[in-house]
Amino acid sequence: DIVCAAVSANLDLTSCLLADVLGLDIKTEVDDEQARIRIELPKKLDEADEMQAQNALDALMLYFVNLKARYQDFIEVMEV
Repeated sequence: DIVCAAVSANLDLTSCLLADVLGLDIKTEVDDEQARIRIELPKKLDEADEMQAQNALDALMLYFVNLKARYQDFIEVMEV
């Protein structure tokens, strides 16, 4: 399924950016049954890391919103 592959690839990319490039200790939870994804940043970040991490998450969300516009019957996007 193209939507699943797109979501997985971009989640992996964002996780690599946050954890491997920025060196942040993130928590990523994937609930396959509910088809939900959660990325949690560390509680304490310096200002630069927080800005970079937020930019990465904003880009991921924008990607998901654009994906939903093209495949609205197959994806739901929520931010909590």
